[in-house]
Amino acid sequence: SCTFLFLSGAAFSLTALRHWDEQGRFSRRSFKRVRRLVFFLSLGYFVKFPMGRFLDLPYATDERWRSFFAVDVLQNVAITLLGLQLLIGLTRTPRRFAVACGAAAALLVAATPLVLGVGWASRVPLIMASYLSFDTGSLFPLFPWAGFTLLGAAFGVTAAPWATRDHLQPLARGLFALGAVLAVGAGLMGEFGWFE
Repeated sequence: SCTFLFLSGAAFSLTALRHWDEQGRFSRRSFKRVRRLVFFLSLGYFVKFPMGRFLDLPYATDERWRSFFAVDVLQNVAITLLGLQLLIGLTRTPRRFAVACGAAAALLVAATPLVLGVGWASRVPLIMASYLSFDTGSLFPLFPWAGFTLLGAAFGVTAAPWATRDHLQPLARGLFALGAVLAVGAGLMGEFGWFE
């Protein structure tokens, strides 16, 4: 799931770079992208529809509604990418976009313990609480999972100049080495009780 989220952000950035100016304002391309993301968001909810028919919705139990609103990976990716689409328009340049994505990812991860410590279900509507907490049954709330997508988006913009045929092999080797170091480092941190 981490890899999927990271690659979703990277793919988003790489495709946006091809028509950056059109993505940063209301255009046919940006409209098509937003429409596609809204479709995936709707699909994520549709596959978990609480009842067999719309007419039976008044009889849906609280448990069924909680299951319906629980955020899975599809909703997480769709909402995060919609946010990134908005961020393109706000930041205007790929460089500022990458910096904003990296900063947002760091803030999101740092804020995760605080956000997860709040009882959102009693403070905001269930549909919003589901994006902020595991307590509602969500498997992929925005905190911390959207951080992977944001990091992938920053990586996509940053790595784009080196993602050419000449540089692809050294880039792949460097990413593999970095991934191995991070994996071993995380394993060692776990052995020393950092995640308890």
